[in-house]
Amino acid sequence: MSDNEYDDYFNPSLFLNENYTSTEYVFGSIHQKLLSSKAASTDHDLTGQVVWPVSILLSWFVATNAKIFQGKNVLEVGAGAGLAGFVAAQFAAHTAITDGNDVVLRLLKRNVEHTNANCDVLKLLWGEEDSVIEFVKEFPHDIDIILGADVVCWPNLVLPLLRTIKYLMHKTKDMYKPIFYCGFVCRATNTRDLLFEQAKSMGFKMWSVEHDKFLPSPRPENVYSVKELFLLCFQLDPSLLASKEPVLFLDELDNLQTAC
Repeated sequence: MSDNEYDDYFNPSLFLNENYTSTEYVFGSIHQKLLSSKAASTDHDLTGQVVWPVSILLSWFVATNAKIFQGKNVLEVGAGAGLAGFVAAQFAAHTAITDGNDVVLRLLKRNVEHTNANCDVLKLLWGEEDSVIEFVKEFPHDIDIILGADVVCWPNLVLPLLRTIKYLMHKTKDMYKPIFYCGFVCRATNTRDLLFEQAKSMGFKMWSVEHDKFLPSPRPENVYSVKELFLLCFQLDPSLLASKEPVLFLDELDNLQTAC
């Protein structure tokens, strides 16, 4: 059989599992039900079907700091099943929950129906100018807060992600007010260092939030991970000239992996 004939018989959808389980997550007095997969996908681009500990960590921060999100415009990037975004939607004025994968976007739309959430599900491809411009048209609100859980899985994701976030901050009335709250999994110190270096070179200031500021004690079992989890914060720094530089979307996306 030739390769072309093999392609005619190969159906990748046979390996796709879109059977999801509903789980209720409890963050003190705040409850959030969500559809997700209970088994990690073998496809690196479908890890968003699973709710990972770092997503629950970020969601605890959102739930514990509900006043920060009250009446604000919130965006979740690389949302996967969208737990943090859906929790934020309980308080926010407008919420956009985004991903770049069509299978994951179908899951997000099902979760909107499943939860009756007041939010928009939109496609957003990091580092792609056309995609970011289209997103701004579809979500015409100044973004106050950006959320992302485990969105820095690969070194070549860092620049496209930061460019997208900086561009969206520049589109607001005051680009120095929006904050990006990032649930970060430290799998490799070189990726972490690259994130910090490139963020600083683009004009961001960075800080972290200690877990005891928002996690209950004892620590919930579903927030444990074999890798260290961090809550990182990014905000454009008016004292850095680079913060004012416009974002240039460069064509460096040939080998971009969109996991997260």
